[in-house]
Amino acid sequence: MTSTVNAIRVFNPHVHTRDGLRFTATFNKEDRACFITGTALAILKGDVEGSTEDIFNARFGEIAMAVSRKVGSTPKDEEILIRGEDVQAPK
Repeated sequence: MTSTVNAIRVFNPHVHTRDGLRFTATFNKEDRACFITGTALAILKGDVEGSTEDIFNARFGEIAMAVSRKVGSTPKDEEILIRGEDVQAPK
């Protein structure tokens, strides 16, 4: 599953040794390494059943919005980190 918000596409979520998921975001044709914490995924979970990848796929739009807010303030050589305070629980 992918999403494009403000020219940001998020894709390829995969489990990492940390609590959360690594994924890739493409912004202005440039790939950026990203990570969303387990806490942020728990906040986004809502009524989604399944794995953390299932939550990512169900909430990719919200994740893309969070990336769009952080991409400008994160140096290009650093991972974009999405934490619990960067997302809101679904309504």
